[in-house]
Amino acid sequence: MPMYLTELAPLHLRGAMGVMCPLGVTFGVLLAQIMSLRNVLGTETTWPSLLSFYVILVILCSIAFPFLPESPKYLYVVKKQPKRAIIVLEKLRLMKACDMEGEINELEIEFQDNEKKVTKAVTFWQVLSDRTLLLPLLLVCSMQAGQQFSGINAYKYAFRQR
Repeated sequence: MPMYLTELAPLHLRGAMGVMCPLGVTFGVLLAQIMSLRNVLGTETTWPSLLSFYVILVILCSIAFPFLPESPKYLYVVKKQPKRAIIVLEKLRLMKACDMEGEINELEIEFQDNEKKVTKAVTFWQVLSDRTLLLPLLLVCSMQAGQQFSGINAYKYAFRQR
């Protein structure tokens, strides 16, 4: 979903759209934690009601899903349908193609870059030995380790046992 939203967003809003999805997830977790307090819906008899709220969101999203357009970037770069991509982009922006030269040029550049790339299989050891991937790999592993060793899961379990 974050990729879809950033591909649909105008150039000046892409960063903000990329942030909104994790922010929404974090807000959802906060809201769920508040709603699961014993004073709200966190009792043995009311937790099914709390769990059923998710079904409402799934139904609303399922209704909206058929009306969502395909990403112009996906159509242009992956499916290689530039005319269809520009039509979708015109509908999304409510503008003519001549007014969106920057976005169309960006799609064309990405399409050309994608055509130049030769995809080959990469092994696990190649990933570990690649110096350019060392810092991102260390960051991801340290963040995951911090999450695992923070004890948040043990705390949740101990808190619910009371």
